[in-house]
Amino acid sequence: MEFRIDFGNAIPAAAHERDELPRFAAVPGVLMPLGGDEVLWRLRVDGSHHVMTRQVFDALSRCAGFHSLDRHAAEISSALPGLAGQVAAVRQVLDHLVARSLLIRDTDWIARLSRPAPVAPAPLRAVFIHAPAGSAHAPSLLDALAVAEAGHRGGYRYVVIDDGAGDPALRAAMGRLRATGAAVVHLDGDRRRALCEALGRAVPGAAAASPALRAAGPAAARNLAALLSAGARAVLLDAACGLPLHAASDVTGGLELGGSPLLPVRFHARADEALAAGDPVAGDPVAALAADCGALLGTLLAQGGHFPLAARDLAGLEPAALPPWSASTRIAALQVGRRGPTRERGRKWLFELDAGSRERFVADRDRYLRTLDQPSVCSGPSRARLLARTMDAPVVLDGGSLLPPSLHVGEGADALFGLFLQTVRPEDAVLVHPWTLAVRDGAPPCSAGAAWAPETPGLGSLLTDLLAPRAAELRAAAPEARLRGLAAMLADLAAAPPARQTDLVQEYLGFCRADLVARLQATFAAAPTAPLFWQADVRAIIEANGRALTSDLAPRLDGWPEGLDAAGCADRFAREVGAFAATLDAWPALWAHARERGPALLDA
Repeated sequence: MEFRIDFGNAIPAAAHERDELPRFAAVPGVLMPLGGDEVLWRLRVDGSHHVMTRQVFDALSRCAGFHSLDRHAAEISSALPGLAGQVAAVRQVLDHLVARSLLIRDTDWIARLSRPAPVAPAPLRAVFIHAPAGSAHAPSLLDALAVAEAGHRGGYRYVVIDDGAGDPALRAAMGRLRATGAAVVHLDGDRRRALCEALGRAVPGAAAASPALRAAGPAAARNLAALLSAGARAVLLDAACGLPLHAASDVTGGLELGGSPLLPVRFHARADEALAAGDPVAGDPVAALAADCGALLGTLLAQGGHFPLAARDLAGLEPAALPPWSASTRIAALQVGRRGPTRERGRKWLFELDAGSRERFVADRDRYLRTLDQPSVCSGPSRARLLARTMDAPVVLDGGSLLPPSLHVGEGADALFGLFLQTVRPEDAVLVHPWTLAVRDGAPPCSAGAAWAPETPGLGSLLTDLLAPRAAELRAAAPEARLRGLAAMLADLAAAPPARQTDLVQEYLGFCRADLVARLQATFAAAPTAPLFWQADVRAIIEANGRALTSDLAPRLDGWPEGLDAAGCADRFAREVGAFAATLDAWPALWAHARERGPALLDA
């Protein structure tokens, strides 16, 4: 097809966009210049090719978001050289682009994405509860689950992953949960060790993954849950972030496509106020959490689904900026917000909030100071969001297809898991519900010196930023092959000369600190009316990171001992990255074995 359209001369048309007008957006594609004044536009949706003039393509490219044709025409006329006052002629071209399926109508785009399929999610294997050593809140979470089980008779299996030595209060709470008729499995240290030994005998090379299954902490607990629920779904609860489940007080219906993974934050004067924020979610909390994970997007978006899309919801949305989602996209993970004392260490995150959250943060100086000492927040969207990648710990996982393991050492494990999940299952998505879990154990109060310490990310953050562009290059269809591709990248890093490893960590720390300075400088400039106390603290963070940029200290990541010299840093990097590469390499065989065993693996 070849476009030879004369824009001609015409009288300008009105640009007012009425809500009832249909909206159109450009269909995503790939541009191929042909030389001269012609280009070829290849549509991603069906591979069709369309030849057009450069001027027509420039007009098409300015129709990225869903708007009325009148608005598109007015904006193109005012933006492109030589088209001033030619709105009607531009509109004629846009009508031609619609006829050629290069501009798609909002209702047609919704219909393409909202095709329900008779595909049921995988069964729910168990509710996994991570009980950190010494946690005073694990018994309370089990008691809340016992109340829910007695009231709703969900008949779920509960698996307690115990980092401690079998605290009597925890055992008593498990007994109360069993008294409801529920099946409860206690994975203490002895049973975890026996499970890892059995896996090592059954799967060659599985011993390499044993530390990632037996270590203390939420990442290792997630690894255990992922294996034990292979082929099914799993609900993951941490004793520090438990029930009751609340919905945002300002919750709205529908689904936000292409939203930010950074969740809005609301500040409260005290932790008990934050814990009470929102409205309790009625019914069985486990069923509510598990309902949408593993479902297909087309089913959720269809009329009668949980998140039906209306044409007005697409206003301004740019299809080309979204991941290549389709009706068959599966919800691989579910994420919710948190309410209560923050679990974030440090306070620099408080100065990178979105504009609305920042205004709430600085509105009252006394609350500002209390928040710096011990933030009490409610984080989460007021509307469900669909994301390509999660940056936070999911609460439900769909194990119908391979789930990657988590890095069990250092900071940044959640973001790295999100990257790996997106890499091995690129067509799947993450759903963020406008719900919150209660946070009982917050991070300890933070002194001013610690709050303004230079930005020091952990190993997980480094690997996330380093591997993200390279992971996008993996092309294998099988998730297992993609995971082995990630393992090869990590093995290559672990085998690099120590000097290169040291340089890599040093450069990464420098990049993070310089990037933080740049972001805070931009935030500072964008908030000229912010209170002086906020401005002074932003300057303190900028100065601390600026000084660190020119220091000659050993390149230590978060969680590494203070006394490490440069050689020690390189050794630590090689060992931790190499161990995780070995875990990734062994994981597909472990996963296949776990999927074959199914529920029997829990009973072994």
